Amino acid sequence: ITARTCVFLSGVITLLSVKTPTELTVITGSDLEIPCQWNVPQGDGKSSDSDIILQWFIETDKGERRRVFYKKGHLQVREKPEGYAREMLVGKDFTMLLKNVTRQDSRGYICQVTAGAGGTEDSTARVTVRDVVPPETEFPDKSVVITQETYAEVGVCIARNGYPQPKITWHRGNESVVTSTDFIVQETVTEYAGDLYTVTSRMLYRQRCFTNATFH
Repeated sequence: ITARTCVFLSGVITLLSVKTPTELTVITGSDLEIPCQWNVPQGDGKSSDSDIILQWFIETDKGERRRVFYKKGHLQVREKPEGYAREMLVGKDFTMLLKNVTRQDSRGYICQVTAGAGGTEDSTARVTVRDVVPPETEFPDKSVVITQETYAEVGVCIARNGYPQPKITWHRGNESVVTSTDFIVQETVTEYAGDLYTVTSRMLYRQRCFTNATFH
């Protein structure tokens, strides 16, 4: 989301813009960075670094806005709204960092910039924190004898209803298999309601000089 304000000064249009990611989805227990970028109007002769006010706000469960960080020049103030005890860090570039996120961190985070005569603009990043959902897995359970030189299906591996998107890797012995002249890996991904993913991977193999190969 990019918010912009046009200000007419002495016949010149100046532009203040503030930008954060629109939506962020992270896994419970991971660290989250929310960058905030802004462009301050130049040439008005009135705005300077000491005039710029940078603020971070959070949205409460009731949709209200509460300030958690304020910066103007060398002055920095961290605030803890009532009922919000979350520790957070703000870097020199005004990126917000939340460590070891939980489901309670799912909310809106607002970066606001005030640039003197350039006005005030803000941008909201909406964060969703999700738990890992282990997929249900189905593996090849039988041996396949390949006697022809055309590609034949060795097996199918399915990972159902997982989050984030499951990753399936085939191995021949201790070596991972990638698509080549002897192997073809075909994969389909289906997303269901609730953002759960099912991945189906098919291994095709063309016989050459290998014998008694085991795939898993």
